[in-house]
Order: sequence, then C-alpha cells, then structure tokens
Amino acid sequence: MVTGIDVISDIVANLPDIFYSEGQRLWNREAQLVSKVRKNMGRGPGVFWTVSNGGSTTVVRGEGFTVTPATDSFQDDRVMLNLNRGIYSNTFGFTDQELATVASYAGTDAAADMIKERLKDAYLEGLSAISRKIELDCLTGTGTQNDPSSNPQNCIVGLLGALKTAGSYGGQALVSNAGLVSNVQTGVGNITRADIDLIFAQIQQATGSSPTFIMASPKTCTYLKGIADDQVRYNVIGNSVAQREIGGLSMPIQSMGPSVMSYDGVPIYSNSAWGASTSSSLAANADGYVVFGQERHLLIDCLPYGPAPDALISQMRTSLSSNGDGVSDAGLPVRCWAQAKTAASLVVTMDLQVQLAVLKPNAFGLMTGVTGFTKS
Repeated sequence: MVTGIDVISDIVANLPDIFYSEGQRLWNREAQLVSKVRKNMGRGPGVFWTVSNGGSTTVVRGEGFTVTPATDSFQDDRVMLNLNRGIYSNTFGFTDQELATVASYAGTDAAADMIKERLKDAYLEGLSAISRKIELDCLTGTGTQNDPSSNPQNCIVGLLGALKTAGSYGGQALVSNAGLVSNVQTGVGNITRADIDLIFAQIQQATGSSPTFIMASPKTCTYLKGIADDQVRYNVIGNSVAQREIGGLSMPIQSMGPSVMSYDGVPIYSNSAWGASTSSSLAANADGYVVFGQERHLLIDCLPYGPAPDALISQMRTSLSSNGDGVSDAGLPVRCWAQAKTAASLVVTMDLQVQLAVLKPNAFGLMTGVTGFTKS
C-alpha cells in the first residue's frame, strides 16, 4: 500500500524543479546582492585569481627590443586567492496529523493539491531562510561559524572581510597588493554627498569607471534617501504596483513602476537581510554599513550537484545548462532529500555550498557607522 509519507518521500527531491519559478522570484526578492552578482559552478577548491596592483604594466619599447628579466617589469599582475566555502542547510518535516489527513484523502485530487501546497510552503520557507542567511553572510561572514553542535565550520568570507585597507584577504597581504586595498570610510556618522562623491572618485580612479550599485539595510537607506538625487521608476511588463509619480533634482517626473533610489544615476538597493533581526539564526544587526561596488567584480561560486549517480541529487539541475554556467542568471541551486523517514514522520533536508569572491576589491567602497545624514 502506498501511503502519503511514501508519496512525499518520492517527490521531495524534485521540489526545486516543481517550484522553480517561485524559487527564482524568491531569490530576487529576498537576496538583493546574490541575485545580481555573477555566478558559476565550482570544480574544486576555492581558488580564484585577482588583480593585485590594478592591472598589467605597460612599457615603451624600441624596434627589435630584447626582454631583459632583470630590468623589465613583471607583466602578469595576478595573485591567487584561497577562500572558504560554506554549506548552508535547513530542514522541514511533517507531523502525524498532517500525514493522517493526507491518507484520508487517498486517491482524490484533494490529496494531491494538499501535498503540493504544503510542500510548496515548506520548501519556499526553507529557501527564504537559506537565501537570507547567505545574503547576510555576503556582508558579515568571517569565514568561520559554529554549527548547531557548537563546532566551528567554514562559511563565506563576506564583504566586511574583503573590503579593508590593511591585513589580508584570501591569504594575500594587502600591503604588497594595491589592487586588494578597497576604499573605506569608518565611523561616518552623518553621511553627506561629499562622502559619497569621494568614494565614487576613488573607485573611478582605481578602475576607470564608477560604481554600478549602492546597497545598505532598510534603516540605513533612510539616511541615503535624504541625500539621494532622485527615485527612478523602471518599466516592468505586467507590473501591478499602484502607479505613483515621482520626480527628482535631475530627472523629469516618472510613472513607470516600482521606485529605486539613485545617486548620480547609480541605483541604491535596500537589503532587508542586512537589517536588524531578533533571530540569531537568521541575521545580526548590520545597520550602518553602506557598500559601493561593481557587480562584475563579484563572483559567487557554487559546487555542482549534477550530474551525479545519486537519483535524488541528479534531479537538482534545473538552474544549470549542459555546460554548467546556466546558473549565472538565476538563483542558487539547492538540493532536497528525505533525510529520515519512519511510519509516522518525515524529515526533509535542503542545502547548497557556496563561496563569495571579491575579484577586484579596489572597485568597491565601504562606509561604516552611518547614523544619519546631512543635506548639503
């Protein structure tokens, strides 16, 4: 006899496939940074290559020149970073009462609908918790965290561990690698337009281009709003949000969908995962930080889950193309499996392994201790 628990056990491995579109929308909503940066599939240790001193050196040569190692500049200006990979996981399960209810509807459409909705809610709740935890660690992760048994484990090295002016990043000393030195302002207090203009200028001087995004917690974004240039409304096909016309200092009135604050044309994103939380398992207080950067110099690396001989794991590849890089424009791939099953209960585990690499730290800026704003 096939029971409700058997049915659920058989389909949990396919939850990322079944609820693929819902999952991608969740990543875009809950993980502002993760959803925007470049992603690829890992193939082993956490090794990345980065520019150490702003790029290769160019010299002037004469006709028929001879390269002399003793006097010529070393041209390959790259250093290797070694970064930790974190395993992020959570579980959900089903009670005796839920399983009994499923069994009572055996053979009916109601049973299928109930299982689907119950699984969707559980899966998306778990995915939301994972996405917000990874999103927070992309800012505050130190490379090590304790597991539920208080044993230290590897995790993401976040932006606060990468954006600095001294020390090391990925095993490389900043003192000998100018490209690893980012643009940092600490203890800012009231943020001003001059503060932001300085970071813009520093990033442009180091990389040749301005930041492409600004990001902060919702509370900190209220201070940025006080000195932002305008609120841009992007046209979204099928948008159902009520229209509200907003203009600014440097642009005409817009009526084009949800608003995004901007500064000199650079969008400012409010990241709810960086805000204060009373749940220590989900978030810490990350108010007061403002990150400036260029998405193309951020990389999230995921360990692949397929192809694999395990029948459960082999289904977890809907976000990936055949050459392994299709995840670049999607959320992060998770796997689900039935961890423990008895006649009366089922425990489902979902997890993924990721790491964050800041490939060009001098293309980023960081402000800390922002507590207000001064309009100037």
